[in-house]
Amino acid sequence: MKRIIIILLVGLLQSCENNKYLIIGMDFTDTCSVTSLETLPVVLEDYGFSVYDTKMGYITGKEEDNNYIQLWNKYTGEKIFGFGSIGRGPNEFLMPLCTDIDYNKNIIYVMDLVKCKMNKYTLLKDTLECIESFEVPQMTAGSLIRFIDDSTFVYRELDGKIPKLVLYNKQDGMISEYEDNILDEESFDNIFSIYQSAISISKKKKKILLLCYELNAISCFSVKNNTIFLDWRKFLIEPKYDISKREFAIDQNKMDKGIIKHLYVTDLFIYLLIYDAKKSDLSVIDFENNLHKLEYSYIIKMSFEGELIKTYKINCVPMYMVNTLDDKAITVLVNYPDFNLLKLKL
Repeated sequence: MKRIIIILLVGLLQSCENNKYLIIGMDFTDTCSVTSLETLPVVLEDYGFSVYDTKMGYITGKEEDNNYIQLWNKYTGEKIFGFGSIGRGPNEFLMPLCTDIDYNKNIIYVMDLVKCKMNKYTLLKDTLECIESFEVPQMTAGSLIRFIDDSTFVYRELDGKIPKLVLYNKQDGMISEYEDNILDEESFDNIFSIYQSAISISKKKKKILLLCYELNAISCFSVKNNTIFLDWRKFLIEPKYDISKREFAIDQNKMDKGIIKHLYVTDLFIYLLIYDAKKSDLSVIDFENNLHKLEYSYIIKMSFEGELIKTYKINCVPMYMVNTLDDKAITVLVNYPDFNLLKLKL
C-alpha cells in the first residue's frame, strides 16, 4: 500500500512539473472584417499616452509643441480640444502620463512622473475639470498605476530586485504586496530588464492582468480582502532560457509562435495582440517603423479564467489596441504609411 502511494505521489509531482508552464492556445482562427475609420491626426510625441476610446471621443497624448492631452472626434478626425501645458502650476505638467480611465464616469487619471502627483479629471465636452490631486509613490521606469476603485490602485515596483505588485490606498498607503518572480530565479544581474511589463485592471471583476514582454507571459491576479492572489499564469510558448555569466538570455529560436505585443481588458474579456514573427525578423532599431514588413497579426480573446475563446487573424500589424470597453469591435493604431485608426468587427 505504501509503495502504491509513493508511485502516485511521484506521478503527481511529474504531472505538476509538466504543467509548470501553461501555454496560450492558438488552435483556430477567424478573420476579422476591417472597417477603415477616418485618418486621425494621432501624434505620439514626448511622453504620449495610449489612445483611449471614450464616449466623448478619442483621447491621445501630447501634440507637437502644444497641449499635453488631446480629444478627437471619432467620426471626422477633427480636434475637439487640447488641454494642459508645461509647468508646475494648475493644469501644467512636467512629465505627464495618462495612467487610467473610468469609461462609465468619464474620468481620467493623469500622473506627473516628476512631481509624483496624480490628477483626477472629469472629461467634459470641451475641457477637463480637475476633481482632486494627491501624492503617489515615486515610480521607477516601467511602473504604471491602475485603479481598482476610487481610492485604491496597484502598481509594479521595480527596484533592481525581485519585482512586486503593490496594492496602495491613497489615504492609508501600502496595504498589500505580491513578490512576483515568474521564473523562480534570483541569480542573474539583469532582472530589472527581464520584467518590463504592463498592467491592466478589470474593476468589475477585481482582477489584475500583468503582461511580461520579455517572457511572453500573462498573469492574472485577484484582489480579496485587500490582498493580492495569483490566479493563473500562461505563456505564449514555454520559456527557454539560460543563465550565462549571471545574465539572463532568452532562446530566440523559441519565439517562433509569436510575440505578445499588447494586452487590455474589458468588463468581460481579455484581449492580446500577437505578432506572428520571431524577434530576429524585425530590426530592434526603429522597430515600430518596420512593422509593415510583417503580413498579419493575431488578436486573442480569453476569459478571466484563462480559457481561450477565439483567435482572430487580422491582415495588419498594429502598434497596439485602443483602450475601450467595446467587446463587439476593436480599434487598433497602425503607423504605416501614416498613423491611422482601424476598427475590427469581431
